[in-house]
Amino acid sequence: MNALNAKTVFVCDSRHSFIRKESQENIEFDVIGKNKQTPTAIIPLSSISKSLWTSTVEAIQEYSRVVWDIFPSSKAICFVTFDGNKEVRLNSWNEEEQNLSFFSNCFSKASMNAHADGSHTNTVSENNAVLRGLQAAVETLCVPSKIQEERRKQKLVDVNKGRIILISYFKSDSQIKMIAEFILDAVKNFNQIITSNVDSETTSVKLPLNELNLVIINTHPINESSRITEIPYHEISSNITCEVVSVKSGSFLASKLMSLVLYHYNLASTTVTGIPMKEEQNASSSANYDVELLHPSEAHIDL
Repeated sequence: MNALNAKTVFVCDSRHSFIRKESQENIEFDVIGKNKQTPTAIIPLSSISKSLWTSTVEAIQEYSRVVWDIFPSSKAICFVTFDGNKEVRLNSWNEEEQNLSFFSNCFSKASMNAHADGSHTNTVSENNAVLRGLQAAVETLCVPSKIQEERRKQKLVDVNKGRIILISYFKSDSQIKMIAEFILDAVKNFNQIITSNVDSETTSVKLPLNELNLVIINTHPINESSRITEIPYHEISSNITCEVVSVKSGSFLASKLMSLVLYHYNLASTTVTGIPMKEEQNASSSANYDVELLHPSEAHIDL
């Protein structure tokens, strides 16, 4: 339980502005109505566009699905949302809360419970909302998982590591700098509090955070230019690393998170080609399909 990918916390923007803002990636909703054989009297429906929130949740869901399918018990993911009023922890490290069904229930409630930001929202309050979400994420990483609790009972020394993936729509590089500075202070302060209370019987058991990887993802509408400068993987302290990624929303964000899950969990892809499959039950011919399989990269060593 000493790998960075053993515990991951997604911090997702659930402010009203993020939920309402369109990704501007058009999706044809009325496929039948736009068929060439459709009578001209029928007016086809307009295309639709998912919001930044919907695109983000779908991308996170696919990232999580891959992790839970390949590492059903050894890797855990928690989710934190934040809006203008509060931050919410959607689940815990408990194994029964590490599945897609629980994920769907949590995020559906999160979107319904989002509060309107109001016209009074300013940069300071926007930044404070992000920082509250990050503080909740750091605190979540300090909570031991079930595996860590068992190791503590056995008097085994465990190094507590984790990753935070923050996804929002940022407007300036100064916000990114502020986040990095806040994370440094938050980890330091939490570790000091936990260390000073290590012998206290009244304090719930928490672990100091020995190592953290922070991934900041700026996602923006596809027709807009990014206002954020990407920063590759780098150290911001002896125990904290950070990288800043800026990516268009929609399918672009989904592809980015899929590449990140391969990197974060050292996975590889194997494609099985030419699989025959009948199109329909009574079809006289069949088509060939390709299926991509994701697996630990060590499997390629034996090939």
